[in-house]
Amino acid sequence: MEKRKRKILILKTSIVTSLDLLQVGMLLNPHQQIINWHVDLEDCDKVLRIDCFGLNEADIVRILIEVGIEAERL
Repeated sequence: MEKRKRKILILKTSIVTSLDLLQVGMLLNPHQQIINWHVDLEDCDKVLRIDCFGLNEADIVRILIEVGIEAERL
């Protein structure tokens, strides 16, 4: 059996408002591969940090675009 590799993904985002955060949570929370996530709204890049298994930055970008949030690898 292959061991799942844990990753930390760090992305620059266009998250600005509390509504943006709520929408991101609604998209990320259901994913069982995501252990934890956090957005640093104090940072100028609104950094999204995701602790997960089996996802990559491109997966997260595709998820966030559903609610109009732009993201890119930092």
